[in-house]
Amino acid sequence: MTKRVAVALCLHHKPWLAMGSLLTLLAQTRRDFDLFLLYNKGDGTDVNHASYAEYNSFCAMETSRELIRKSPELESQSYQDYEALAIRAGINPKLSPYDSRLDQLTALNRTNVHRMEFENDQALDSGVWLKFLRSGSWRDYDLVACIQEGTLLTSPSALASLQDFTKTRESVFIAGAHMKTFIPKSLARTYNRAQDSNSPLLRYHDEMIAKSIDILSRDEDFAAAFELWNNDAETRRQFHVRDFDSLPLWKWIADLDSARPLTGTTNVRRFKKLLRLLPWTRTGMEECVAELAFLAARLGLSVRPKRDIAREQVFGLKQRHFVGDIVTPLEVMGTLYHREREPGWLGAGCNHVFSRDVLQNLLDRFERNNLFDVLELPFAGTFLEVMWGLVPYWLNIPHWFFDGFHRVTKDPWTSRREDTPQGLALHLNRYFLGEMVVRAKENTQIGRA
Repeated sequence: MTKRVAVALCLHHKPWLAMGSLLTLLAQTRRDFDLFLLYNKGDGTDVNHASYAEYNSFCAMETSRELIRKSPELESQSYQDYEALAIRAGINPKLSPYDSRLDQLTALNRTNVHRMEFENDQALDSGVWLKFLRSGSWRDYDLVACIQEGTLLTSPSALASLQDFTKTRESVFIAGAHMKTFIPKSLARTYNRAQDSNSPLLRYHDEMIAKSIDILSRDEDFAAAFELWNNDAETRRQFHVRDFDSLPLWKWIADLDSARPLTGTTNVRRFKKLLRLLPWTRTGMEECVAELAFLAARLGLSVRPKRDIAREQVFGLKQRHFVGDIVTPLEVMGTLYHREREPGWLGAGCNHVFSRDVLQNLLDRFERNNLFDVLELPFAGTFLEVMWGLVPYWLNIPHWFFDGFHRVTKDPWTSRREDTPQGLALHLNRYFLGEMVVRAKENTQIGRA
């Protein structure tokens, strides 16, 4: 029996990020899903949680101390000046203003589109997911995918693959593996002390991490899962995304990027080095490929390259590895899944798929143990992002990852940011080859499908 699916999309800033996510949803072969648009409005500075008073005082202390170093005469100024400094400084650097252009961009008048508004605070995206959990709006759905703006579904069959993968599985928890990260418990608990910071505000940040852990540990099963987590292992990262760069055409195009290492024989590398002198760009070349593929598909030709798992590679530990050497992949309709058994691995960016029973289990525990108190803490989002990686061990269910989501951030080879209109257009043209052609435009993308 087909499961009823909901997709919840968190919206806050950067219209091109939202546009990229929406384009991939509209391009799905299975469109029988409901869409929840979750607007995280505000910049987080007007929230009146009681626990924020101490946070604001630390921010004021930090900023006034910094300005005093620059202008000694400020030491003798009035309390009003000090208060003004507190207002200016009272922002967690992870907070940012809401972009009102999203309201017009997402004005979708369809019966399967639902809108919810939340107040932006220091719980960040994880706070949105927990508020959505508390709302109970997911109860009518068997499967719920929660994604950030800028998260791309990586093929036209990504949602169909999820439904097929989960149809014989209960208690589903699947994390996006585009930036799969292992964080040792010692680092997660003392993130700022690990940076040798003498800042009182950053030490306070670590205190809030400890308070977050204390609140969640009211649930005995969470506390037990937390104890299983390796305290001192090294931080590791794997980028499980579709490996276009191993395919001959895209390998050549990637080598035109001067920031990437050249590949091939000595003569081939010399030739590619000469090609780099020509006035073309990687984005332009990718658009040309997308145009040709789109025309070929209209003529009935098959243009999407099939996956060859034996040859696919993932980037990790600053080098490429064959995917089968680091995980045991399972392919379902062109999407790869793998299971993780070590606590501490998380899918960066808080992109997850839940079955209804998992959400109900979480809600029961949060309500029974007053775990929603964690939303009141300054810097709550820091540990909450890590918390999601412990959920499977907390609930004693399998921990799955898959490459059906890609939250575009940085190129792992070059560390160059790709969450720009140009970067998203590049990935959209790859993932939906023959289905659409996307070009970057200021603050958004334009496409043809």
